[in-house]
Amino acid sequence: MVQPVEVLEPEPEASGGASAMQHLSNDLDQTPGTFTFNHISDHASIFEGDYETKELLKKWGMAELMQCHCFRFDQFYQKYMSDKLLLDFMRDPEVQSVFKVPPKGKAAAASGPQPFGEVTKIRTTEVPATLTSFTIFDRLGECDVVRGETGSITKCFDNYIEELQIADKLREMLVDEDSENYTVFSDTERDELLLRVFKHCALGGGMCQYEDTVQPYFAVTKKLYKAMLAVRKHEETKQVEVLTQVFELKRVTCAEKTAPDLFPSRSPYSFCYLFVNPVKRTVMIWYSPWISMLG
Repeated sequence: MVQPVEVLEPEPEASGGASAMQHLSNDLDQTPGTFTFNHISDHASIFEGDYETKELLKKWGMAELMQCHCFRFDQFYQKYMSDKLLLDFMRDPEVQSVFKVPPKGKAAAASGPQPFGEVTKIRTTEVPATLTSFTIFDRLGECDVVRGETGSITKCFDNYIEELQIADKLREMLVDEDSENYTVFSDTERDELLLRVFKHCALGGGMCQYEDTVQPYFAVTKKLYKAMLAVRKHEETKQVEVLTQVFELKRVTCAEKTAPDLFPSRSPYSFCYLFVNPVKRTVMIWYSPWISMLG
């Protein structure tokens, strides 16, 4: 029913980069005073010329509010510096000039997206990204969530969970803990980036037009997953390993009380991820607030 994710080409070693960094001791803290960032691309460049993906994201109600921006930093970096890197990222003037969030309420929304201003604290959690194959999704056919070679999605009685319309067994298994199929994926598997990306595609935004077959969700999930992760072959094991550090940004705390919240609503379907490539020294942010069509 599904095809393996095509493994990305291994990243080239940066001069004095990843290999050298692996052998440096964390005992001698070389964390820069401040990480600074330069904007290099947005989501339009990720799907440049890919009309089909752009149209699907629009159909699923994600295109209008979704943001995906990539920034480069030049300072020395090791993985243990991630907390400072991400806080500096959210504080950086150039990042804030590009990444702005929609404010709450219709009156506030009229003023357009807003920057955070002085960020004092952020809350993040690291997201595992170890899966390199789509074979985990074979279970969708085994439990009758999807059927046949076309991957037709099995329908169910309409229901609403946190304002999300549930009209098929795919969405039901993804969000309804009482579903008989909820445990098809374990909590550990659901935490994996691949499952998260697939879930975001399948749920879409508040104005989503859903698919009758699962293949479009697979296609866009694969493209997003490959665009956001970098891999290389381990020198000793020769196994492919993911280089990118992935973090979910859950909260941004600012000095000013009038600063916007990260998301304009408390919907559990909103998301924001930060992807750190330690070799190319880039940070990508992928953001999508979920706003109910019910108002």
